[in-house]
Amino acid sequence: MKSTEAVAIVKASADFKPNTRFTQIALAEPEKAKVWDFVLNGTAVDAPRRCQYHHA
Repeated sequence: MKSTEAVAIVKASADFKPNTRFTQIALAEPEKAKVWDFVLNGTAVDAPRRCQYHHA
């Protein structure tokens, strides 16, 4: 997921208002062990795509 996709998801949420200011937007990445298992063995990563954000 790109950060622009994360921003679109947040803007679509009920928490978003036109005057909302974001102090931080970050992607919640899967565990490194799962990623390495995918890289080395091709095992699918079963991790939800989500973002974390703080707003003022």
